[in-house]
Amino acid sequence: MIYISSGFNKSHLILAASEFSNRGLLKKLFIGMYPTHLILGLTNLPLLNKLNKLKKLKGRAEKNIVDSQVKQLILQEYAHQFSYTRFKLNKNNPYSKILIRILDKIDNLSHKYYGEIISSWLEQEENTINDVYLYRAGFGHQSVATAKQLGMYTVCDHTIAHPQLVDYMTENKGNYPIDGQQYSVTEFWNMVEQDMNQADHILVNSDFVKETCIHQGLKPENITVIYLGLDDQFLNHLPKTRNYSTPNETLKFLFAGSFETRKGAIEIIEAFLKIDSDDWTLGIVGSISSEILSTYPSFFKLKNVNMHGFVLRDQLAKLMSQNDVFVFPSLVEGSARVIFEAMASGCYIITTENSGSIVKNNEHGTIIPPGNTLALATIIQDLLTERSSITAIGKNNTRLVKAKYLQSQYGDQLLEFYNNIK
Repeated sequence: MIYISSGFNKSHLILAASEFSNRGLLKKLFIGMYPTHLILGLTNLPLLNKLNKLKKLKGRAEKNIVDSQVKQLILQEYAHQFSYTRFKLNKNNPYSKILIRILDKIDNLSHKYYGEIISSWLEQEENTINDVYLYRAGFGHQSVATAKQLGMYTVCDHTIAHPQLVDYMTENKGNYPIDGQQYSVTEFWNMVEQDMNQADHILVNSDFVKETCIHQGLKPENITVIYLGLDDQFLNHLPKTRNYSTPNETLKFLFAGSFETRKGAIEIIEAFLKIDSDDWTLGIVGSISSEILSTYPSFFKLKNVNMHGFVLRDQLAKLMSQNDVFVFPSLVEGSARVIFEAMASGCYIITTENSGSIVKNNEHGTIIPPGNTLALATIIQDLLTERSSITAIGKNNTRLVKAKYLQSQYGDQLLEFYNNIK
């Protein structure tokens, strides 16, 4: 049997729990908040059903998971969500700096106590010898040692570059550090690394993530790669038909995610500012960092730029199906789910190797070097000049995801991994 600790927010480990439950192997799902039948009932009440946060919580539900399998840590996730306000603060303000440190501490403590409570819950379980404890990096803490004491095999699920490299690669245009170079990391990334180091095995979501781990000295034989693919909920939201812009129409680009430095926001802005044409639009879905807003205020006032803010996934599916090109030049990632979503929606993809995607250059779109504004501007200009490949590649992307990267196929690979370690 398997115990899964998914952590906060909508993690792919909820999908993993659903797939293991469907195969009769899930014992418990530990999670911050989950839409049990009681919570789902509340979300359907008048007024409450209008709240976006409850709608977002409702989106975590998976049909194969039953309430008796779920154990929630609501207060810990609430503290984590509260700490998010630090991302809206101006880091240059001295008072904001103090508040950011306090909120960082609250977030780190929410992760630590999450792990400690699960440790106590695991101690109450019976007959756990040879069971598997699959936990999300950063949420393990004391629970990992407890699981080992109970005779369980521990697997750490890690979904971004090695924690020693995330901030460095963000600050250095996606480049790796020179061997032996010293650099500091935050307390949070130290916690994530500790969780990885205490696991019997590490599960990652892309070859890129595995490469970063090997770069930092982890043994390749202790790391398994399983690409996540796309969940059924998003596929069900996709329109049955979609249209592409004709040569006489404006070419529509889209970005989705946190519009910040790590995701390539600066490269996107500076690339579009180089374009000698107004025959384009750029839609931005998600939050925009305060630093980016304050540095490039005039860009967001352009008539070509549309800021959609946070949208629910049914709205995201619709938006992706209305745009031609998905642009995601991330400096450092794990394996961005939005790329799978955009491919399923029929978009041409512009991204980097550091996004950890399945995109192949000239087959699913264009791969550019991370941090290279000129390369991004060049492909945007090329697509504006010659659009003939966009539709064919977009349709091929849809076929690929639906053929090889569905939720059930992710579940099959998880089952194979589970059987191999048992």
